[in-house]
Amino acid sequence: MNLEADLRETLREVARAMADAKGDWWIIGSAAAALHGAGPIVVKDVDVLLGLDDARRVLARLGLPASPGLPDGKFHSALFATWRDNPLDVEFMADLKLCHDGKWLPVSLRTRQAFGIAGEVLHAPDREELMALFASFGRPKDIARLRLLHALP
Repeated sequence: MNLEADLRETLREVARAMADAKGDWWIIGSAAAALHGAGPIVVKDVDVLLGLDDARRVLARLGLPASPGLPDGKFHSALFATWRDNPLDVEFMADLKLCHDGKWLPVSLRTRQAFGIAGEVLHAPDREELMALFASFGRPKDIARLRLLHALP
């Protein structure tokens, strides 16, 4: 896996921040696609999906205010925070919901694939579930990521 230096450094810090998580957590979005080897792909930030209890602990330890995520018409999270102390911003989302046909549905993941980065372990959905997640999000950038993943051997 060939990741850009800024992404590699940010992912290493995310793994360290999440090392004592009690529940499951995942890297999603473009960073997850990059972990799976999709490319070329531009990663502007790292999205972390985690549970409420872990979010409260991690955000407090990092000195980040835990506030409800503001619904943007497509997504809403019970807690949302941006960690800006890394080469790339890290967005933490707890209890993420997706609006589908006017209903807010929980984004729940079942698979968890481990990736090693600089001696640290990160988790992302497996490729099939990540592709399904991108399809459910349906934005042009998600469809582009879906195509990149689909093209992998």
